[in-house]
Amino acid sequence: MYASAKKVDNLIATIDLNGKQIDGTTDEVLAMGSIRAKFEAFDWEVIDIKDGNNIEAIIDGMTLAKSKTGQGKPICVLLHTEMGNGVDYMMYSHAWHGKAPNDAQLETALSQNIETLGDYGIFTIEEQHKTDLGKKVSNEISNGVATNGLLTIPTSGVAGLNTGSKDTRSGFGAGMTELGQKNENVVALCADLIGSLKFDDFKKNHPERFFQIGIAEANMIGIAAGLTIGEKIPFTGTFANFSTGRVYDQIRQSIAYSDKNVKICASHAGLTLGEDGATHQILEDIGLMKMLPGMTVINTCDYNQTKAATLAIADYHGPVYLRFGRPVVPNFMPADQPFEIGKAILLREGSDVTVIATGHLVWEALLAAEILETKGISAEVINIHTIKPLDDEAILKSIAKTKCIVTAEEHNFLGGLGESVSRVLALNQTTPQEFVAVNDSFGESGTPDLLMEKYKLNHQAIVAAAEKVLTRK
Repeated sequence: MYASAKKVDNLIATIDLNGKQIDGTTDEVLAMGSIRAKFEAFDWEVIDIKDGNNIEAIIDGMTLAKSKTGQGKPICVLLHTEMGNGVDYMMYSHAWHGKAPNDAQLETALSQNIETLGDYGIFTIEEQHKTDLGKKVSNEISNGVATNGLLTIPTSGVAGLNTGSKDTRSGFGAGMTELGQKNENVVALCADLIGSLKFDDFKKNHPERFFQIGIAEANMIGIAAGLTIGEKIPFTGTFANFSTGRVYDQIRQSIAYSDKNVKICASHAGLTLGEDGATHQILEDIGLMKMLPGMTVINTCDYNQTKAATLAIADYHGPVYLRFGRPVVPNFMPADQPFEIGKAILLREGSDVTVIATGHLVWEALLAAEILETKGISAEVINIHTIKPLDDEAILKSIAKTKCIVTAEEHNFLGGLGESVSRVLALNQTTPQEFVAVNDSFGESGTPDLLMEKYKLNHQAIVAAAEKVLTRK
């Protein structure tokens, strides 16, 4: 539908119509009707190759298909094939769908197809391992000491650090506007949420690099993966719930497994989405994304940091999940603070307890440290904007001083930052830890402030957790 609506007339899709699937024929399992009629209904040009197992027929059909490109319609080629063609015990049966022959059966199949080209020598396991080069892992990031981002607390207190509250999604929009001017390979894809994702300026200034996909998030992920083949740097944008949960299969198969240079940018994350309620307030997304091999996971704390992260990930080659929010929150990180993927930022030094926070909870951690100071407790505050790869050494250096730690995040405590930190502690230095996070539940409708209070995701909860963990030293 999208291809025909946008008149993508250099696209040729091929469909293997063998009429069989694992549990029987396609008509027995789920009759599909006329595939030709379905594609023609969406204004595709359709070509049938009746003898889809014949190489000459395939070449003739694909040549015809190529000749029809550039005429305003995408092309669909239907290959009518017989599965297991030329092998008497495989043809006309669905039993071999997804089943491999044994050595004797393979020998029989090859003897019936002596003119088939190719080397069918059977590898030993050892030989196969020698030929398997494995997947390329790009952009390995070494951990190190946290970046020194110590904040100078004004005489008015932590509140004086706020240079003017803004929503983090606007930081993303500002970053996209700048990228549009600086990097012609950056393209943007949106799922019917231009205003919500702050794509307005990018779309206005670079319409040829902006793609409105509509409410078809799975399609958006597939298109983004394809665009990387032409050296484009796709930034996809929709709500966090739809950026992850709805399209997890497409992300896993088309982006993570294939190591595609796609930036999955997710707004309205967590409870602070507010009144839209539990169906939209995803609290599992960090866990979903950090478990994907090769996926970098970033969760920013304010407008300035979100803009800086948006710019930084364009220069990083590999799949990235960038998480940010909807509400207006304090903007306190310096505008010129370098954003280094995988490097924690030490905001405040302390000696009694380490408070590690991410996203909106970073500001709450600073407020908590201020309150703890009045109680004679020295809290070290670290901004963990990159959940994966995690800055292990920054964490270990801090707890070497404080001997205890609190983690704070707007996410389920299962699968989030806290669990990642627990792994570091378990492998290196067993240390008392308390979690400030959602306690394995869904959210609900309400204002962001009331929800953060009810679910104990604020500075009061961090203070309580710090006082508790100190008793466990």
